[in-house]
Amino acid sequence: MVQENLTMLFGVRGPLTKDITPESFSDRLVPFTLTTWLVLLFLYLIFFAHEMYAARVKPLLAGELPNTLLFQYTLLFYWFYHYLNEAMLLPVTLDFAASMGQSATMSGFFIGSSLVASILGVIMGKRVVNEEFWDQQLARALILWSNLLASLFMLLEAVVSNSAVHWSLPSKRAVFWVMILLSQVHAFGLALPHVPLMVMWGKLTPKSEMSFWMILTQCARQGGLLAGPAVFALVSVIVKQGQPVAPASLLAWVIFAQVVFGLSSILLNSMVIPPVLPDPDTPDAPEAPRSPGRGTCELSVDALELDQRREVVRGMVFYAFERYFVTASIEVSTIMLLEDHLGTAERCRQYKSTIPVPMASTSSWGPPKGESQSNDMIIYGHYSSSSRPSGAH
Repeated sequence: MVQENLTMLFGVRGPLTKDITPESFSDRLVPFTLTTWLVLLFLYLIFFAHEMYAARVKPLLAGELPNTLLFQYTLLFYWFYHYLNEAMLLPVTLDFAASMGQSATMSGFFIGSSLVASILGVIMGKRVVNEEFWDQQLARALILWSNLLASLFMLLEAVVSNSAVHWSLPSKRAVFWVMILLSQVHAFGLALPHVPLMVMWGKLTPKSEMSFWMILTQCARQGGLLAGPAVFALVSVIVKQGQPVAPASLLAWVIFAQVVFGLSSILLNSMVIPPVLPDPDTPDAPEAPRSPGRGTCELSVDALELDQRREVVRGMVFYAFERYFVTASIEVSTIMLLEDHLGTAERCRQYKSTIPVPMASTSSWGPPKGESQSNDMIIYGHYSSSSRPSGAH
């Protein structure tokens, strides 16, 4: 009854998915080999061995004073990995949902449903360790072990998804909800250390460098979103070996790749994050590097010298021009890739495209002569295909 109600609510199929059924996809299963399990076992053993060493001595890459530079690089990879996770799932979720007897709407729900668990994880992490009652050892343990447990639940997701390839359709529909439940648990675990990690970042980052590392953090996040589809394509090529693969099996291998990236991030955190922070009031505490004539905090633009302010303006103007050209190039490249992948060269000429470029200039293409204007597709930053072959995403 619940499944029927959900199907009535979310199961309305649009023109792109109305002809797609679970039978439209391949049922080829690519099982996890002994090598894959040995790789994971090796990474887990390295982590446990290092933690035993760190408990007796110290983390391998953490000196008596915290290595701020290594910590910043580790944190950049941490954010890169989290956003890479999301972007890797996007290309396969629609096919996965359809192969499990679900609608396109449910594929979006599959991705977005973990938001609630993530928010709860952030709130709970703040209750466990916060800036007012700071415990460095507890914060370090929370960062490491919550991510490790989350990786185990992700691995369970991969096993469940790969096992369900040849199951009956009702069983696949049940597995889809089991996958959502498991994703809630691992999203909660991944979000637990966010607040402690950011508080630690504030304690270890010199005040004069905070803006710089915040910009790099945003770049790392965006880089993860950009690299996600490329990593998915690489995993897809390795797994498929030139033959179609069941979407559930492909999703399992994507999640396996996420686990490998996650364990790499955990190992870096384990080796870099110190168990104890020095007291900033002690003479041995590290001082933030200072430029001549500057304090510990960054100066506002108004307080800079004239030449420095001119340099800031030149950089902002360059960024304003460069950003739109890069965005436009990505959009045009995406359109060309979709045109080649979906085999819709004739239809792709029947659209108007408005691409943001400096000075609000636009370029547009009309339909071929003699063809109806009503079939045109207008694109504002995104491409929408009018036809989608079976199994394509």
